[in-house]
Amino acid sequence: MLTTMKTGYVILVMSAVLLGTSWGNYGAVPPKPPCRPGFSESFYTVFVSRDILQGQSILKA
Repeated sequence: MLTTMKTGYVILVMSAVLLGTSWGNYGAVPPKPPCRPGFSESFYTVFVSRDILQGQSILKA
């Protein structure tokens, strides 16, 4: 009988967990837009030394 109660309890808990995760924050969080590679020109500014010649790499590896 004790085994049957434990089994019933485990099934009840697992059902509650699955139900809770399936409800979650349904509709509360909008999906994220897909990532796009690169940088948007309107959001980034870079200050470059005048010593760097045109065509030279800015980043040093």
